[in-house]
Amino acid sequence: MVPIKPVELYLPDDSVREEVDEAMGQRNPVKVAAMRRLRPETGAFSYPSTNVYLSTHFSEHLGRCIYGGLFSGTDMGIPSTNGIRSDVAAALRHIKVPVLRWPGGCFADEYHWMDGVGGQRKKMVNTNWGGVVEDNSFGTHEFFELCRQLGCEPYICGNVGSGTVREMSEWVE
Repeated sequence: MVPIKPVELYLPDDSVREEVDEAMGQRNPVKVAAMRRLRPETGAFSYPSTNVYLSTHFSEHLGRCIYGGLFSGTDMGIPSTNGIRSDVAAALRHIKVPVLRWPGGCFADEYHWMDGVGGQRKKMVNTNWGGVVEDNSFGTHEFFELCRQLGCEPYICGNVGSGTVREMSEWVE
């Protein structure tokens, strides 16, 4: 008779645990959405490791995600370091963002990186989200500063809507 190897089962883990939100100083219940592995030889559960590139985060110019959210600049009177809100950076460090994608979403298809660098930045109208005027004060350098403060890897989205291959290759350089 051929021995049968035990099968490892993966089961959803929907447990709830409390974590301290360091940025807000509060205890909040957090629903854990992970997969746990049942090892038949021991009857114990373990959690498989996951590639960090499968759990990236993104930031998009939607509502107040960037302006007033991640980025306060220097004129808003909100505590910040190099324009990045200190409270938001602390909260994002707490959740250990491995990779941050930007500019993200439909906005990337209209974003021209040269408009978001240097002292005099070109304004644009964000036609994807209500025709909001985008002053481009949060650009490439600010994004890399945010990633530096969070200790995460940057993931740049190319403009494949109105950009060119040349524009993207110049951005990479």
